Amino acid sequence: MILRHGSGHADDGGVSYNLPLSDDFATTCLHAHEYASRVAMRGVVNLNDLGVPVDHTTEAQRDFGITANARLDVIFRDHRARLIAEIGRSPVVLGCVAWLTDADVLRALASCYHVSIVVQKEDFLRPDLGGARYSSLHALYSALPSRLLRYHLPGGVSSLNHAGDPSIEPVRCVGNHNREKRPAWPRMHNKFLIFCDLEPGTEHRDTDVVPRRVWTGSYNISNNATHSWENAILIESEEVASAFAKEFGQILTFSECLDWSSDWVEPEYRIGS
Repeated sequence: MILRHGSGHADDGGVSYNLPLSDDFATTCLHAHEYASRVAMRGVVNLNDLGVPVDHTTEAQRDFGITANARLDVIFRDHRARLIAEIGRSPVVLGCVAWLTDADVLRALASCYHVSIVVQKEDFLRPDLGGARYSSLHALYSALPSRLLRYHLPGGVSSLNHAGDPSIEPVRCVGNHNREKRPAWPRMHNKFLIFCDLEPGTEHRDTDVVPRRVWTGSYNISNNATHSWENAILIESEEVASAFAKEFGQILTFSECLDWSSDWVEPEYRIGS
């Protein structure tokens, strides 16, 4: 089967998020602080226009979409059980998932060697805002393993903050906090996990993380999703998994710790030193 994965126009409920603030805005690569300022002035702005932080500047986001031959498993029922089985086969799991709240899946992830997942920024992620209702979720996040350094991870992650702390939390967040609870709001709305193997490294690294398979689809990793009509696709392809790893790395560049302080995108990392 031929699989095409690429970036689409950000659109939700008929509301376009590519709102020009000037005649040349559509081609402008925004720094995070400028992005926040423009959002404050005019409302919603397309996340795809945010510039990737590089030493002393920014660069446009890249489209890592590819066309590839791949084996696909299409899944319409029992998503949780199938996902947990795939996690059990994988020492390393990376990904971008809008909401990661399913306790059974989180317990399965805790058995991995390393987990690095980016979720959508929400108020309940912060320990001081989540309250008792989310204390069990925070405990499950805290139990996830993070044994590898950023330098071991694929998708360009090894090029981030050369001179910074090389450790990385198992769960980070990204995006804009929807404080006003608007129904149409630009989000990190991905739902993909990358299942990776560990292999002996090169002369520069003792261990290499090799992307093997991808899980993606409509299925949110939440308890509510188990009661909904959802779909998922398991893609067996190193080529496709590597493309998703690059998109993961790009989104990770914009990410923050769960104890976030800014309503707007506030990248902690940058490419370079």
